[in-house]
Amino acid sequence: MLLTNDRGSGQLTAWDRADGQQVWQIDLPSVPLRDGLAVAAEGRVVVTLMDGSVLCVSTNRPSVR
Repeated sequence: MLLTNDRGSGQLTAWDRADGQQVWQIDLPSVPLRDGLAVAAEGRVVVTLMDGSVLCVSTNRPSVR
């Protein structure tokens, strides 16, 4: 997984470890915090953003929640 930011927004991207292919990518509503990524239970990823938001993203069906 990789968090990126550019000009006031961000993205969360996942790649397949076996073949290196991009699996999915979602746009984030704000810039992610540095080290603001945590892997949680049941295939979920928690992302903390600069605006104070905390997002939970399911790796099975990626979308911002």
